[in-house]
Amino acid sequence: MIDATDIITKARGWIGTPFLHQGRIRKTNDEKGGVDCAGLIVGVYQECYPKSDYMMPVYPETPKENIVLNQCFKYLKKVKSDRVLPGQIAVMRYLKEPIHLGIIGCDHQENLTLIHAYKPLGKVVEHRLSENWMSRITTCFTF
Repeated sequence: MIDATDIITKARGWIGTPFLHQGRIRKTNDEKGGVDCAGLIVGVYQECYPKSDYMMPVYPETPKENIVLNQCFKYLKKVKSDRVLPGQIAVMRYLKEPIHLGIIGCDHQENLTLIHAYKPLGKVVEHRLSENWMSRITTCFTF
């Protein structure tokens, strides 16, 4: 059984991977890698479930909201609570539409964090889940 700690640990393994639209390769000592926000979720999902055939379909750099949400509803489990918890996959508004994905983490003081491939910084990052980011979350899912 995959738990929140497993998901967060696997997601943190992607930190520093360069941003690449539709990329699906984690940065390693031998591989530069490249990933976008959906690719991070696909990569972590495949690490949690290696026999999975999960793949996000081709999408434009600024996808329509239904592409992201449809894939989440197809492969993930919607969280019934409004409470955001570590290990969840957050769907967030970005440019007004819910098209950005990230994984909720937790720091040593139990503050929520966000692990995501963030194009403005050019890589996968983890930072505190600020009120600004929290207000963008439209729904959450679990693996």
